[in-house]
Amino acid sequence: MGNVLCRVQWQVLKPIHLLRVYGAHSGRPSVNDFPDREHRRRPRGIPNRGWKWVGVYRLEMHDVRDLTVYKRSKFKKKKKINFFFKTIYILTNLNPFFTTFTTNQHQNSKTFISFKHKMDSKFPFLSPIPDFPDDDDTGSSDSSLVFFQNLIQQAELLDTASSSKKKYVRRDRVGGHETLMADYFDENPKFSEDTFRHRFRMSKSLFLKIVSDVQAYDEWFQEGLDGRMKKSFTPLQKVTSAIKQLATGNPPDEGDEYLNMSERTSRECLEYFCETVCKRYGGEFLRRPTSHDIALLYQAHEDRHHLPGMLGSLDCTHFVWRMCPTELRGQYMRGDHQYPTVMLEAVASQDLWIWHAFCGPAGSQNDINVLQQSPLFLAQRNGTAPNCPFQVNNHLYKRGYYLTDGIYPTWSVFVKSFPYPHDPNEKKFKRQHEAARKDVERAFGVLKSKWGILNRPMRSKTVKKIRSIVYTCLILHNMIIKDDGRAIAPVHIQDPPVEPVFDDTAYTELIDEDTH
Repeated sequence: MGNVLCRVQWQVLKPIHLLRVYGAHSGRPSVNDFPDREHRRRPRGIPNRGWKWVGVYRLEMHDVRDLTVYKRSKFKKKKKINFFFKTIYILTNLNPFFTTFTTNQHQNSKTFISFKHKMDSKFPFLSPIPDFPDDDDTGSSDSSLVFFQNLIQQAELLDTASSSKKKYVRRDRVGGHETLMADYFDENPKFSEDTFRHRFRMSKSLFLKIVSDVQAYDEWFQEGLDGRMKKSFTPLQKVTSAIKQLATGNPPDEGDEYLNMSERTSRECLEYFCETVCKRYGGEFLRRPTSHDIALLYQAHEDRHHLPGMLGSLDCTHFVWRMCPTELRGQYMRGDHQYPTVMLEAVASQDLWIWHAFCGPAGSQNDINVLQQSPLFLAQRNGTAPNCPFQVNNHLYKRGYYLTDGIYPTWSVFVKSFPYPHDPNEKKFKRQHEAARKDVERAFGVLKSKWGILNRPMRSKTVKKIRSIVYTCLILHNMIIKDDGRAIAPVHIQDPPVEPVFDDTAYTELIDEDTH
């Protein structure tokens, strides 16, 4: 038990009254402090240290008790001293209830006196109440009860009395839209097309197409009126804010000065934009290769890399998760990374088009564990994959393959280079393999350099939001490749629908390297 800091004695005129008392406990109070057995223990939920609510205590008629407050160590923070004496001052100001105030530390007494003088001038409502006559018990009890309840409410608000309310900022939405139009979208804009492409990562025609499609797909991006009957932000401002955050990775409050948009609205623009883009364009620009696409990929990779039957290169990359919750850190940590990371498994072709993406798996973060959770070969297992064999040296192969590094298992659909080549043909194949496998590494480099939000620590607090942001960047990346005319398969030709049927032998053929 610590030293006794002060003792306050009071007498209650109300037959039964509940009193909420501030205090600081360093342990269990003594029996003499609270004679009732039910109040001897520390209330549940109150920590041993710190200035918290001690609890609600029951006081009976004409019962004189002592409240003793203990302390374990000396006061180190001025805020705690003021907090304590503020409460003691409220209690001692009630003349009919609190009769004595004593302390055994002279230094703290001086602090209390000076603080009391300051509060007398700042809070006039804390003046002593008049004495009630003894013959009128009902009136005095009711009046004291009302005053006591008001006083407790004022005590709860003392900590927030000095804090000012959040100031409303008047933002000129119309002026922000006019500035944006004058800079990029007027007949004679301030900045050129090259500057627009550098800042928005895409051409102006593609940007306007995205604004039109997003506005037609989601009502949130349509212009309307708010509760004050003022115009909301235009679709151009909302999409600009979202793409700026994806391109630069800066905090949401960056657009407050230029777009006159608050931090909360900018954050909502990013979330709604990512959700809408994934729903609107995901089926086309993040699709699985169809039979038409696979035929074009076979031809392009054979002409470029001299590797017939190649579908693409498979690899994984990491994104730093800055705001990872504590309960999830163990699932997203690796020994070679200082911070939690989110992994992305992707397949890229020679034109850097992303044909497969799987982001955010939990568990031990390595390529093999991600592959075991990935839906990469789900179409082969349920029988919906297109039948696209190829022929090399008069030998027919049932399905294409992916180029991988040495960590991946030796499956029939994975082709790895020789670790220690000796034969000249093996050395030549190793050079061709390493040159072709750089496609996925180049794709990761272009993604992180073009979309700064992927190259900087993620500020989202859920895996779902991170996955939405990553997929949005991949979709926009593929849209830019198609808009620039560099796509191998720019036209999406769908295959006839096939009823899914689970095939037991498909997985066995995939993991058997001698299947071909």
